[in-house]
Amino acid sequence: MYKMRYTAPRTLTEALRLLAEESNAYVVAGSTNVVPDLRARKIKPSLLLSIENLGELRGIHVDGDVVTVGALTTINELLASHDIQVHAGILHQAAQRFADPLVRNRATVGGNLANASPAADTAVPLLALDAVLCICSAKEERDVPLSTFFAGPGRTVLKRDELIRAIKFPSDSANHKAFIKFGLREAMAISLVSVGVELRLQGDEVTYAKVAFGAVAPTPIRGFRTEEFLLGKKPTTEVLDEARQVASQEVRPISDVRATESYRRYISGVLLVRAMKMALGGGMS
Repeated sequence: MYKMRYTAPRTLTEALRLLAEESNAYVVAGSTNVVPDLRARKIKPSLLLSIENLGELRGIHVDGDVVTVGALTTINELLASHDIQVHAGILHQAAQRFADPLVRNRATVGGNLANASPAADTAVPLLALDAVLCICSAKEERDVPLSTFFAGPGRTVLKRDELIRAIKFPSDSANHKAFIKFGLREAMAISLVSVGVELRLQGDEVTYAKVAFGAVAPTPIRGFRTEEFLLGKKPTTEVLDEARQVASQEVRPISDVRATESYRRYISGVLLVRAMKMALGGGMS
């Protein structure tokens, strides 16, 4: 008979020790994803290691131009944070579209990233913010750019004995930014496509561009080719139409029950243009 133990350590040191000792442990926090997976028998851990008591993994801090979000910070805490609204506006926009109030009250930023869904709602804005994950184990700490964190659907570069401690990124208060999530309905829907953009202009030319896409590749992705195309250009109607075509070719979607591959390509380009127009507002020519 399958048996599973449960423990909820009170310190990060204890949690990391248990994680190092147990070969089949599964780290949980808000449990909004793990409970359905357990019921469906997609996972069969020998130990559920709850980290929700680790207060040191919570909180939002701004130090100069660097924002740090603890891995256990909930989506509702993002929404309620003035610092997030000012210094990570694109993340605040994404939090507004995240599931429903009950899920937002439990779901954590670290958990949403570690689950590694191609459609993870916080991954797209954090990729556009050029975020770095602070990862720790009982032996060491290391920083991993979010752009290299995802290894495939449901897979990351996290080692068996590691967990996410915090997420760091530069303030976007000086940037033009926008996040768009497109789904089959307004609420409680997995996105068909999501797009995040962070832009900075000098005069009428784009001098800084970060673009990210969700649900259009095996993992959330940065649009590096789209970014490169935008740099140094004036965001005219003609340039945006070319950017739309670059984006639609850069994404790598699949066909499934919710949308075809060709439709996702088309919508990716359309949403990129829409997000840029939202971000730039009166900066369009």
